[in-house]
Amino acid sequence: MFPKRSSPSLYSKSAFAGAGVYFFFLIASVVFISFLSPAHAYSLKAPQKVFNGEPFAVTVHPGPEYDHLRVDFNGKKQDFSLSPGEEYTFWFGAGLDKKGMQEIRLSFNGPGGEKSLIRKIEVMEKDYPTQHLKLPEEMVSFEKKTLNRIYKEKGVIRSALSLLTQDRCWSGEFVYPVKGKVLSEFGLRRFINGKPRSPHRGLDFRAGEGTPIKAFNAGEVVLTGRFFFGGNTVVLDHGQGILSLYMHLSEISVSQGEMVDKGKVIGLAGSTGRATGPHLHFALSAWGSMVNPLTMLKCRD
Repeated sequence: MFPKRSSPSLYSKSAFAGAGVYFFFLIASVVFISFLSPAHAYSLKAPQKVFNGEPFAVTVHPGPEYDHLRVDFNGKKQDFSLSPGEEYTFWFGAGLDKKGMQEIRLSFNGPGGEKSLIRKIEVMEKDYPTQHLKLPEEMVSFEKKTLNRIYKEKGVIRSALSLLTQDRCWSGEFVYPVKGKVLSEFGLRRFINGKPRSPHRGLDFRAGEGTPIKAFNAGEVVLTGRFFFGGNTVVLDHGQGILSLYMHLSEISVSQGEMVDKGKVIGLAGSTGRATGPHLHFALSAWGSMVNPLTMLKCRD
């Protein structure tokens, strides 16, 4: 159902020249760790602490003796080919449900042998605000047939957002899908009709009916469809575990399997699915965890 790109791509030092700026923006008090082995010339930079719900980056500089890297994080593994002397940056995500110490394992190998590094990152709990919503009862309570549809559709979307492909499609700055006020921020602890619900794992942007919605960055369309909650929905795979989600569209302008450029119009804003008015629900997945899109929208690679 979700086509994958097969060939690996390289991520050069020049392509990630701005990554350090992003680190500083993420958490001002973060301390970077680096490692340089006297026997093997490689280094690693990673934050020691991040907040739950935030994306973060890890930069590695393999020595000339390594031409292969396996990354293991959040129950996912991916292999990458390396070019000696180049620098590589990978984005990860600390989901809202994460806290405490999380591990990233990096396994290098090549003509010079093998070497594994484990970096522990502390995920700190952020105090997200609370939001209370009042919705018609028919939008909250569902019969069995509708519930079965909801569970099935959640599985389809979750599978799409969990893709991990080797190719990198995105580059440069990340663009806002629409220029509008943020109506509901990421991480809100939601209460609907007085009852606790799952936290908000995306951003709701104000967008009038028919407003063009643009691709967050270059990528492949891996899912389109009309869903109960999200209405007309599009998922883009930007590669290396970064995927973006667009919901409540009035129209979809792209097809599954299509490659789109950054800023391309992928659909029009609307109020399809469970929505009380036209807006865009925009979400971001990093290595299978939903993270705050604003963090990446305010930086570049």
